[in-house]
Amino acid sequence: MASIAKTYDTISDACCVGLAGAALVFTCVSVLYDVGARAAGLQPPIWTSAATEYAMLLLTMAIAPYLVRHHGHVRIEILSRTLSAAGQSFLHRGVSLVGFGVCMVVVVIAVRMGIDVHGRGELDIRSIEMPRWALFAVIAAGFGLCAVEFLRQGLSPATDVEAHDATGGL
Repeated sequence: MASIAKTYDTISDACCVGLAGAALVFTCVSVLYDVGARAAGLQPPIWTSAATEYAMLLLTMAIAPYLVRHHGHVRIEILSRTLSAAGQSFLHRGVSLVGFGVCMVVVVIAVRMGIDVHGRGELDIRSIEMPRWALFAVIAAGFGLCAVEFLRQGLSPATDVEAHDATGGL
């Protein structure tokens, strides 16, 4: 079972970081080209604004599960430091399970909204036409993977929690 989890972690991290990195590079290059074209007196591409907005949504949803797994999300450690080891483990598990629940609520809402707009054939019309359901699919996938990570943390043994703490405390 540990090898399956390790393989999942490796593939997930590579996909998350790779996809988020590609979206970030695309956004930077697009904005630089747009600004450079304007500075040179040329007509910038009309798609830059919409494409970078879509890329930033993708970037956020792609990197979020990686951040949850590596404890890069916001945590308030001043409270947990005052607790015993058992109390810290209980708090970590509880917060992780609440995070799982919140993410699942977002997934359900995003899926329902995606199905609804798909049924109506809605498009997100800017300089690029995008089926609106695709935006909700990205949100559902990102929060779904975050839910998986929070559930894993909430159900993992205490030694697992301490071993994966990458923040070093703030």
